[in-house]
Parts: sequence; C-alpha cells; structure tokens
Amino acid sequence: MHNLDLIAVSPQIFNAWKNHVIVKVAEWYDLSGRLENINISEIPDEQFNELENGDGEIFITMPDKVEIILNVPKGHWSWIKTIAN
Repeated sequence: MHNLDLIAVSPQIFNAWKNHVIVKVAEWYDLSGRLENINISEIPDEQFNELENGDGEIFITMPDKVEIILNVPKGHWSWIKTIAN
C-alpha cells in the first residue's frame, strides 16, 4: 500500500477516480443517514496498491472499513520519480 502522492495516473484514470470517489462517498454517507452532515475529516487519504499482474488500484478505506476502489490498468499508472538535491 502506497500513498497516491507517489503515483502518476493517466488523465482518464484521474477523471474516473474523481467521479467514482465522489459518488461512492456520497452513497456511503447516504447509507449511514448522514448525507446532510458530510465531514471531510472522516474521508481518508487516497492509497494505491500495485497488483501482481501490473495493474493497480486506487482506494480509500472509510471509517467503518468499507473500501472504495477503482481498478487502474497497467499502462495507466507509473511511479513518480523524485530527485533528491
């Protein structure tokens, strides 16, 4: 598991994730009966898993352990390389 800040994703995946996570977080709040009281601090930072087949997944794990996941096909993500000065 890695912080999403270490990963570059294609524009298609970036837009897909933004749309997916907004809908799924709203659904999570709706199911918990708190849609009118969204608390941004409850929404965890995005994480990334590299899968054995070269694909990846962006995900967040909500406070009740519900995971919101988007599959990222290989070729649509890469590691961000940083240069230390």
